[in-house]
Amino acid sequence: MQMESDRDPNQRPQQVALVLLCAAVFLDSMDLSLMGVALPAIGRDLSLPESTLQWLTSGYAVAFGLRLRRPMPVPTA
Repeated sequence: MQMESDRDPNQRPQQVALVLLCAAVFLDSMDLSLMGVALPAIGRDLSLPESTLQWLTSGYAVAFGLRLRRPMPVPTA
């Protein structure tokens, strides 16, 4: 068992980053899963064929992915 004073002070930000990354991946997969669950009701309400619902899912995934993408700063050596 490690004491609080024995821990590396640089390890805490890494643990926080890992938890945030795991939460982001989980929420991302849940978002697309919920879209799949809602598709039958969307198709029924709007009288859309199945092929249109497939395009809707693909378009939603692409739009969601592009929204998550941000320009990252280029590290300088």
